[in-house]
Amino acid sequence: MKLSDTQLNQLRLFRAHGVGPVIYNKLMHRFGSAEEALKQFEHLNKTYNKRLSPCSEKQIQAEIKALESSGGALIFMEDAAFPTPLKFIDDCPPVISVLGNVSALNKEHIAMVGNRNASAPAMKFTAKLSAELCEIGMGVISGLARGIDTAAHQGALTAKGTTIAVLAGGVNHIYPPENKKLYEDIIAQGGAIISEMPWGTVPTQNHFPRRNRIVSGMSLGVAVIECAKRSGSLITARLALEQNREVFAMPGSPADPRAEGPNHLIRGGAHMLTCVNDILDNRTKWMETTLEPHLHKSQYKLELAETIRSLEPSPKEEPSVDDVLLETDVKNNDNNDPRMMILALLSPSQGVDTDTLLRAINLPEAETSALLAEMELDGDIERSPSGYIKA
Repeated sequence: MKLSDTQLNQLRLFRAHGVGPVIYNKLMHRFGSAEEALKQFEHLNKTYNKRLSPCSEKQIQAEIKALESSGGALIFMEDAAFPTPLKFIDDCPPVISVLGNVSALNKEHIAMVGNRNASAPAMKFTAKLSAELCEIGMGVISGLARGIDTAAHQGALTAKGTTIAVLAGGVNHIYPPENKKLYEDIIAQGGAIISEMPWGTVPTQNHFPRRNRIVSGMSLGVAVIECAKRSGSLITARLALEQNREVFAMPGSPADPRAEGPNHLIRGGAHMLTCVNDILDNRTKWMETTLEPHLHKSQYKLELAETIRSLEPSPKEEPSVDDVLLETDVKNNDNNDPRMMILALLSPSQGVDTDTLLRAINLPEAETSALLAEMELDGDIERSPSGYIKA
C-alpha cells in the first residue's frame, strides 16, 4: 500500500493527538493542506494552549504494514471507493480502514440498530427484514454488537447479501468476542469491516457515539428496531435526522421498555416500520434528499432530532442499561441466570416458540423445558394454547 506524500500527511494529521474529524476539517480549511497544518502545531499549542502532537511516520508505517498484512486497505475521501453518502456529513472522516470487499462500500445501504438485549421476535424481524433488503440488491449496515446488530448481519448473510460492520475500535478488534465467526463470515461473503480508528485501537466509551455517525452517514435510511428512550440507538437516529437520512422505527408494546424508543420516534414523525415495503415506499424520497444534509430537510427531522437530543444523558448522568456505552447483555450478566436469559428474550406483545428459545439460550432441552414449566407456574411467563410463550 503506497501512500502519496499528501495522503501520508493527511493520515499523520488525522492520527495526531488532539485531532478528531471536526478539528481535522477546521485545520484543513484554515491552512489549506495537512502538511501546512502539521507545521503549525507548535504555534497553535503556544497560542491556544493546546497539546497537539503529530503522529510519527514510524507509527503510520506500522499501521499500514499491519493493515496490509491482513489484506486491508486505507480508503481516503478523495478515492472513488470512498462511500459517497458519507462524504456529505459535516464530520466525515478523511480516511477509513477497510477489511474485505471495498466495492461493497458504495452499495445502497440501510442501517439497522437496536437493543443489545433484544427480544427474540425483534431479532427474528430484523433478520427477515435484512434478508429481504439484500434479496432486492440493497446492503445492510450495523455495528457488530450483540442483539439487533448481530441479527441484521446474520439476516444479510443468510440471503447471500452484502453487509458492512462499522467498528468503534480498530478493524482488527472484534467486539464482542463471540462474534468472531460473524466477523469472518462478513468478509468471506463479500462484505466489509470498516473503522476510522487506527489498527489495534481498543474501543472506549466515547468511541461508540462517534462510530454511530458513520453507521448513519453511510446509509440512506436508519431502521430502529428496539431501544429504550435513552440509548445509543436513539443517538444514531438523531444523527441520521441531522444528516437528513430517513428514519424508520418498529412499533412495539407499550408494556415493553424496549419499545419506548421506536414508539417515541413514530410519535415524532418517523416512518412506521412493519415490513420491507415501508422502506421501499420511501426510496424515491431519500434518493432525492439524503445526500444534501442542509437541503430539503423536513420540519419533523429538525424537531425530532432536537427532542432526542434533550433525552440524551449528560456526561454526569448514569447511562441507561440499554446505552450503547454499556456493552452488556444477558449472556454476560453477573449471575448468568437462565431465568433472566429467557425473560430478556421474551416480549409481552408477541409470542416466542420453544425452539427459538432453545437456540437462543443454548441450554439442554430438558433443562429449558423444566425451567419454562417452573416459570409458568410462578406466573413469570404465559404460554398460549398454540405453545407460544410471552413475558
